[in-house]
Amino acid sequence: MLKIGIDVGSTTLKIIVLDEKNEIVHKIYRRHKADIQVVFAEELAEINRLFPSARLA
Repeated sequence: MLKIGIDVGSTTLKIIVLDEKNEIVHKIYRRHKADIQVVFAEELAEINRLFPSARLA
């Protein structure tokens, strides 16, 4: 199981994905330019592509 942490600020979206040992396996820092939903959906799709069989918590 992977853990995912999300931080949406006024200008950026940050996401971190941790493995079972709480080690970072993926991280994202991206400006969303006030289009938070689109950028968030794109990044979740990328995480799903990178870890297709993982369960997120």
